[in-house]
Amino acid sequence: MEIIKGINPVYEFIKKKPQKIHKIIVRNDKKLNSKVFEIIKEAKKFDIHIQRVGQHFFSKYKNSQGIIAEVNLVSLKGEKELLKKLKDTQLIIAFDGIQDPRNLGAVIRSAWFFGVDTIVLPSKRVTSIGDAVSKSSAGAITYVQPYRVKSIPAFLKLAKDKGFKVACAESNGSESIKNLKKTGKFVLLFGSEDKGISSEPKKYCDFSVKIESPTNFESLNLSVSVSIFLYEFTNESNL
Repeated sequence: MEIIKGINPVYEFIKKKPQKIHKIIVRNDKKLNSKVFEIIKEAKKFDIHIQRVGQHFFSKYKNSQGIIAEVNLVSLKGEKELLKKLKDTQLIIAFDGIQDPRNLGAVIRSAWFFGVDTIVLPSKRVTSIGDAVSKSSAGAITYVQPYRVKSIPAFLKLAKDKGFKVACAESNGSESIKNLKKTGKFVLLFGSEDKGISSEPKKYCDFSVKIESPTNFESLNLSVSVSIFLYEFTNESNL
């Protein structure tokens, strides 16, 4: 992950390469510089997360002027591009949140192994796509396009309107992934590593599916779970 420091550098970067910005961190001042307001305004256009923090955070960033941008190694496309992608894809992986960069890299690696090139991420509760993600993906990040959306529930609603079914991966799912009829267009939704799928996205689930364990041991790593689900889908579906 790259860090851009200072008002003017962040301002110029967001004007030229907004798709590469993971989030912007701003000092929690009562009065903000007018250019900082412009940065925040631009960030909202691209669903870039703005985080407000205290002065102590910036002690490790000299000459930051109370603002930094965390930058992804790759560009994240937005909702307009995703809408076009929905027309010609059969299987999409979406996350309610994912914090571990090595997990995300492993997910991207597995996705491309099984021929899935579309991953949807929220603007919040998600790691940046930096060196750790790139290395863990073993080069697959070159082929898999991450899309950033402001709201996962809103994305799921849109996908359902476009003919997708939503399968939610849950450790306590109501049916086994092996028993799910996997024909048609699907969004595979996964929760964050610590909390699983939150209540709002669950409202859009057509199926709640699980990986059955002969030992009833519910401790699969997120990226391993994704790999198993993708194997089941690509082995049986009409992809």
